[in-house]
Amino acid sequence: RMESDMDILLKSIGVLCITAYIMGLLTNLIPLGYTQKAIRLTVAIYIITSVFIPLKNFEFDVNYNRPDTEDYTAQTQVYILEETKNYIEKNISQQLEAKSISYNSVEVHIHKQSEGFEIENVYIYGVPPEQQQLTQNILSLGEKIVFGV
Repeated sequence: RMESDMDILLKSIGVLCITAYIMGLLTNLIPLGYTQKAIRLTVAIYIITSVFIPLKNFEFDVNYNRPDTEDYTAQTQVYILEETKNYIEKNISQQLEAKSISYNSVEVHIHKQSEGFEIENVYIYGVPPEQQQLTQNILSLGEKIVFGV
């Protein structure tokens, strides 16, 4: 029966651990000198022949599937668009409240271009006619501001 790569790896790790344990016992029992050096050399040769040579054809195959980034790109663009729209609406509302300009609601329409986003129109509802010019001066968005009832 053919051994799988994982079986070879597990056996090699086991041999390495047992050899290290036996080597530790032998170095504590045998006096220092040439005998201990000879045992170390023998154990090193044994480790090389029993662990590393069987692993030369080892192929570690991990079936790692990368997530499909195409799916997340569209979702990310929608999320960024919505968050940008909400941020701009909140910012405009804060500026209007800071200048005591009355209004009912603010809607921002953002146009997606190939390279980014652009504010298409800002709809501000409920601004009295006498405060509309002041609102345009404060927000400095030019013709992109559309006043509604």
